[in-house]
Amino acid sequence: MDKSSAEVISLGTRHDLAAVRRDYPDLVLQGNVDEKLLREGTFEQVAQATRRCLAAGGGQRHIVNLSHGVDRNTPFQNFEAFVQAAKGERGV
Repeated sequence: MDKSSAEVISLGTRHDLAAVRRDYPDLVLQGNVDEKLLREGTFEQVAQATRRCLAAGGGQRHIVNLSHGVDRNTPFQNFEAFVQAAKGERGV
């Protein structure tokens, strides 16, 4: 993918974001919180997964998102946990 001339590479939940960041530090990476966890997990599980994703992204050239978007059955409070953790808000 790095040879494709793409400026942003989107990663799924099966990819090791930290390893890709380490191996390709100049790429912009997009990923990767599991939308199934967002739909079925608890507020705290979602917040923890989002914080882990941010840490793996290295704090630079990283777009935090969900692998396939938000399912309409996702509890609002879980999406709220994702957004708050992504923004680095305290108490999440």
